[in-house]
Amino acid sequence: DFISSVTQDTNPVWLGLTMTSPEWKWTWLDNSLLDQRMFPVVGPGERNSCGVIKGKQIHSETCNAVVKWI
Repeated sequence: DFISSVTQDTNPVWLGLTMTSPEWKWTWLDNSLLDQRMFPVVGPGERNSCGVIKGKQIHSETCNAVVKWI
């Protein structure tokens, strides 16, 4: 609920989540892997993908997109 109130359910916000090589898995800034059973990502994860929260879901977005961050 806190994150939803900060993002106001309208603008995507980067969470510190990126698709990293060589395995091409979702990884947090501290290099821990995302548990997609707890936090599934909507959309394909590809090279240069970042995880952003939109509403109440995490979405795959190009890392070149200009978004706010938490």
